[in-house]
Amino acid sequence: SNWPTWPTPLPPLNIIGVPFVVGAKKGYPNFNEASLQTVVQVSRKLEFRKNLAGGMFTNQMYVLGISNLFGVEAWNSYTQDFQRPITMLVTNRQSIRLMSVLGNGAGPRATNYFPNPNGQWFQRFTSSNFSTNRWPGRESLESFILPIVDNFTLLPNWVYQSQFGTFTTNNVFENRLDVPQWTLQISNNLQYILLDTTQAPGFPRVIDFVNLDNLVTEINITDRLMGNRSAGAGGYFSDSRQSGAFSEDSSWLTNRVVLNDLNSPPIGVTNQIGISMGFPFVGAATWRSASGHPMGGLDKERSIQGFANFMNGRSTNLVMQAPYTPSKKIYERKTWQANDPLVHYTAADLTDLALTNSFGVITPPENPVPASNLGQINERYRPWGGNPRLSGTDVTDFRMSLKDPGVQSSDDWQFPVGKLPNVGAIGRVHRGSPWQTVYLKSAVEDPRVWRNWAGSLGTHPTNDWKAVDLFTVAPNDQAAMGLLSVNQTNQAAWSAVLSGVTVLTNSISNPGRLAGMQFDSVFVQPDSPQLRSIVTGINRARQDQPNGVFRTMGDVLATPELTVVSPFLNLNTRAQIERGLTDEAVERIPRQILSLLKTDEPRMVIYSFGQSLKPAERSLVTLGNYYNICTNYQITGELVTKTVLRLEEAPYKPRTVVESFTILPPQ
Repeated sequence: SNWPTWPTPLPPLNIIGVPFVVGAKKGYPNFNEASLQTVVQVSRKLEFRKNLAGGMFTNQMYVLGISNLFGVEAWNSYTQDFQRPITMLVTNRQSIRLMSVLGNGAGPRATNYFPNPNGQWFQRFTSSNFSTNRWPGRESLESFILPIVDNFTLLPNWVYQSQFGTFTTNNVFENRLDVPQWTLQISNNLQYILLDTTQAPGFPRVIDFVNLDNLVTEINITDRLMGNRSAGAGGYFSDSRQSGAFSEDSSWLTNRVVLNDLNSPPIGVTNQIGISMGFPFVGAATWRSASGHPMGGLDKERSIQGFANFMNGRSTNLVMQAPYTPSKKIYERKTWQANDPLVHYTAADLTDLALTNSFGVITPPENPVPASNLGQINERYRPWGGNPRLSGTDVTDFRMSLKDPGVQSSDDWQFPVGKLPNVGAIGRVHRGSPWQTVYLKSAVEDPRVWRNWAGSLGTHPTNDWKAVDLFTVAPNDQAAMGLLSVNQTNQAAWSAVLSGVTVLTNSISNPGRLAGMQFDSVFVQPDSPQLRSIVTGINRARQDQPNGVFRTMGDVLATPELTVVSPFLNLNTRAQIERGLTDEAVERIPRQILSLLKTDEPRMVIYSFGQSLKPAERSLVTLGNYYNICTNYQITGELVTKTVLRLEEAPYKPRTVVESFTILPPQ
């Protein structure tokens, strides 16, 4: 109850990076996104000095600037306002390291840390303690709360000293052409706690807890400067002037004019010199004049002419800088976004490779860095029907193997309340993967698609089939007698289970988004075409199993006719599939019949044969060492029994039960 003063880390209540288990409950706001946007700007200046003997010396200066924007977002994804007092405690510990390796063969220099050069990693704590009594619903822009938006300048355009591997605020040229290799590493540890404070003072209720560790970003700055190094666009060992595809990226090439000669200038430097002299003449996208006025402007053209005169000895100046200074902004965007707002507790839940590895390179001062996604519906948000913010369609928009049909927003969840009435009711429990309850359908999603969707192969939906065998509503063994084996092939036996079951059929001929969904409740009739179709489907699915047998009760869910192609569903048009179905309608049959089914329990039959004996006449030895030993017996009685043993709860907790014991007749 006594929370520490922020940003002091919380007491060691759990392992860093491992969140509490918080059950999915409808109506509560949730953590929604963490976003990191790093901007690195690099410039290289060249200076040329002549001596009295006519020699020319080339000096260089690298200028590096680094800034970070880190933000956290929470969202009330429900239409209704959340009108209870809450407190949000958020803290982020950011660790930053800039490593420098010289490209002149000298090997690694001292690792650089900013702004404290003596520390191992630069540590930055950011925290927030936010309270409110009203959190607007998703129809309002105020439904998004940003407890942390930290814009921090790590390195404000400082000059790199390659000889020492350090930075300085002094504009000092170095009489060397080293190629620095910079790598920026950023790691974040985020804790987010949402407390419902309607309880007694000092006893808040935790309604959301996120503890994310190892949110890592690594940027190879030198590599990014060179841009696309594919064929025809420059590269480590190609001169783009020769390839005919000159671009500003070529000003950053690190390979030497003479390969493996550390005294030879890098090709990027010679390209910079060439551009400064007008060969080649680059367009305005790479370098342009501040003004095109014929009298006071055209500084680009004037600078090229003046520098060419200097380099060709037609100028009396002894010192001059190259007028063209290549400069680039590298922006790396890493965002960890919830797809389903209820699934946001681990880094894997929030990771989408298409978003977390987003970066770009732009030439200052053109094209400002793109804005972050904070305060908007996540790009990764993909309920049934897709993201309302994005145009176009996505292959996942109407995919029942990935998400529950009809759940177009958080408001559409219908979770069970109280004790579950039957085994099939577990199909209404949120399974912890985006937009999906416990999976009772037959479609098997491609594992590669599932991994991109949920971040883990271990959560594949069909794994839920095994869970069906773990639950029962029978209070004792006797109450479970008479259940139907899933390996039963007889239609009459299945008719006893299916007949009278109420199913839902979508009855609107052409549903629209505004028309809503409409279902009629009908009964499964004995010996009806629909019942025969279901039984045929069950038998076909069984034959597709190893050895033609359902090994577990949940294997029967591989039958499409029970769910996704139920004969009671109208699947004739795309509109019906996209806007006429709900998960309740699709999984209606297995939800009602699973408590009436069982898997086959292994049985063993033991026959026991026994005899009663007595010594036969004149069978006893009367002399010698074997005196009174019986040498022959006479049968006086016989008994044969048959015992049937049933192996229950296999393969989880197997135990044997005597199902029957019979004394067989003499015949």
